[in-house]
Amino acid sequence: MSKHEAEQVIKTPDFQGFFSNTSRLIERALGQEFNLMDEFFAEEDENKDNDRLERGSKLHKKFVFQSDKEMDRAVTSIDWSPSQPEILLASYSKSREWNMDEPDGLIDIFSVSLQGRPELTLNCQYEITKAMFNPHNPNIVIGSTMSGYLLEWDIRAKKEPVSGGLAAERKNRSQPIQKSCLAQNGHQYPVYCLSVIGYHNQHSIVSISNDGKMCNWRPTVLVDPQSFNFLGMPKDPANPASATTEAQSTIASGQDRQQIYAHCLDFTEGEQEYFYVGSEDFNIYQCNQRQGGAVQRACKHHDAPVTSVHVHPGVSQSEKHGEMSELLLSSSMDWTVKLWAPNSRQEPVMTFESAQEYVYDARWSPTHPSVFASCDAEGFVDIWNINANTELPVVRKPISERNSPLNCLRWSIDGRRIAVGDSQGYVTMLACDSELYNPKPDDFDKIVDLVH
Repeated sequence: MSKHEAEQVIKTPDFQGFFSNTSRLIERALGQEFNLMDEFFAEEDENKDNDRLERGSKLHKKFVFQSDKEMDRAVTSIDWSPSQPEILLASYSKSREWNMDEPDGLIDIFSVSLQGRPELTLNCQYEITKAMFNPHNPNIVIGSTMSGYLLEWDIRAKKEPVSGGLAAERKNRSQPIQKSCLAQNGHQYPVYCLSVIGYHNQHSIVSISNDGKMCNWRPTVLVDPQSFNFLGMPKDPANPASATTEAQSTIASGQDRQQIYAHCLDFTEGEQEYFYVGSEDFNIYQCNQRQGGAVQRACKHHDAPVTSVHVHPGVSQSEKHGEMSELLLSSSMDWTVKLWAPNSRQEPVMTFESAQEYVYDARWSPTHPSVFASCDAEGFVDIWNINANTELPVVRKPISERNSPLNCLRWSIDGRRIAVGDSQGYVTMLACDSELYNPKPDDFDKIVDLVH
């Protein structure tokens, strides 16, 4: 083969695809921490790792994805794949410097074995506020945007000619396969709240825009929502029964209601009726989806906008201690994280005040009932174990040498890792000591006592 023929082969799409896939495979293999003698000395190596973590910290910084790349974007959300524990995604705000060749919307899908570059990059022309894997179909990525659109990507999609189009026009799995409407029934304001509820055979997407409009969508059809309502306060928030049928219909139309500027959302695990919304008016609202988003109760002890809410994953941790699912965690720009039991009391159970700046996210550990993590605008990650100490975190660790604000964090499914995203666009991987993901038997009983 001549040099000219070789250059022509290299430029073909088939060779480019082969080279990209093969190079990623080799990089993943090189990134694996593999020890040929692991089976013989596994226990010894584990003890050495634990000793090293104990001498330093219970939280260990492992690596930063794309550490040599200038992103000029902020990480807006992180989500782990429900089917592949080594895969996670990160969504980004639009670039701070306008570039005609860069799309406003960007999602990177990473593998913990491939740290230098993403496995796949998804993009769109709208700035993305939140992205997540569909828990019932992990090949589908759902995203919400600053423009009010909801988008879906299928990471299985291959490049192929669009039927009826020119040969140059191609479907690409980096582009969305579905987009919602901006008509009267859809969103016209930024969408920060996004969740998937239901079961494998029957589930739906719930989205809430910043003006308090809640839409319920079928995952396969984003053209028009199944239903929509406006979140609204009854006449007497302390007495849900005071909201008459006429008042609820008025609220559903978006008229004569107290507007709720929704910023974050979470459903109780396995629940499709009740959910919690954190608002920019400093309050947390418990709402009923079947009653058109009517507010059942309000928690009003934050002194600044609420940045995150997370219901305790109690049922998945222990079926015998399902009461843990009544606990709610919230973070706020008032520099605090609060623990609530909304079904039994209006005041917070505890307030955690280790941060010296805005707290942007707080999340329960998926495996340990009394452990949660938070991140703040000062660049610190705090790990709390409320069974051990309610005054001080067990770990308070600066993550970035640049002291960049940390926007979001997510635990891995097994609770061994935490992925943290900052305002400069970097995603940092942290490793946890076994004490933070292996609970003791009495930890469940202690946390249940908080509910009662």
